Amino acid sequence: MSMNKPETTIIMVSFHSQNLIEKTINFIDKEIEIIVVENSNSSECKESLEKKYRNVKVILSETNLGNGAGINIGLKKTNTKYAFYIDIDTEVQKDTIRNLLDAAKKTADFALLAPLVENYEYKKTDYYQEISSEDTNQIRMNFVPGCAMFFNIEKIKEIGFFDESFFLFFEENDIYMRCHKNNLKIYLIKSAKIVHTGEKSVDKKFDEDVELIRNWHLMWSKFYFYKKHFNIFTAYKNTLGHFISGLIKLLFFRFLNRKSYLKYKFRTSGLINSYMGKKSWKRPN
Repeated sequence: MSMNKPETTIIMVSFHSQNLIEKTINFIDKEIEIIVVENSNSSECKESLEKKYRNVKVILSETNLGNGAGINIGLKKTNTKYAFYIDIDTEVQKDTIRNLLDAAKKTADFALLAPLVENYEYKKTDYYQEISSEDTNQIRMNFVPGCAMFFNIEKIKEIGFFDESFFLFFEENDIYMRCHKNNLKIYLIKSAKIVHTGEKSVDKKFDEDVELIRNWHLMWSKFYFYKKHFNIFTAYKNTLGHFISGLIKLLFFRFLNRKSYLKYKFRTSGLINSYMGKKSWKRPN
C-alpha cells in the first residue's frame, strides 16, 4: 500500500522491546509516520530506530508512564486527522490501514474504529446490538480488543484521551465507557484485519518482574474502574472475591511455591492499595 498524503499516524508504546518492534514496523508503509513512545527512556533504542527508519520518530519518556499515558503522548504529537495505535506484537496486513481509512471517510460520527483481530473470540456483550447480518462490514461495538485502535483525533479529544491513573489494564475499557457516555461511537471494521501474536514484548530478562507488576495492576485497575464508572459498592462486589481468594492462596503457597506466592502477594497488594485510594504507583525495577 502506498499513499501520497498519509492521513494517519501509527502509534506504538514500547518498554525494552527492541526484540519485537522492528518486526512490527516492517508491516507499515514507509510513507506513514510512526511514533514510538519508549517507556524505558532508552537513548540507544531511539538512535537505532531513527537511524534505520526514516519514518520513525522515537519519543523517550523520562519515567515509565504505562500504556495509556504512552498512547496519550503519541496522540498529542499526531498532526494527522487519524491515529492508529497498535501493540508491538501485532501483524498488520497490507490493506488494513487502507480499509480503516476508507471506513473512516464514510463514517462521520465515529470516535474509534477497530480492525478485526483474527485470533480473538468476540463475546456477545462486545456488540452494541444483535447482529442481523454476517455480511455487515461495519458493526457498532461496546468493546474491542485494545491491541489495535484507530482514533478520530477530533472526536476523541472531546473526552480527554486516556485516563493516566491507569498504568496497565482497563485503560481501554475506561475510554470505551466514556465514549458511550458521550455518544461517541465505536465500530468494528471486518475488512481490516490484524493478527495479535501475543509474543512477549519485553526482553526475557525482565519477565518475572513484569509479570508480577501486571498482576498488581490488574487488581488495582479493576477496582478503580468499577468505582469510577459505577460506585464503590459495585467495585467491592467485583473484587472482594479476588481479595479473599488471594489471601487464601497467599497463605497456601507461602512455603510451597515461591512464584505462586509472589503472584498472589502482588495481586493482594494491588487491591489493598486501590481500596485505600492510593495511586497506581507500582513500577518494574
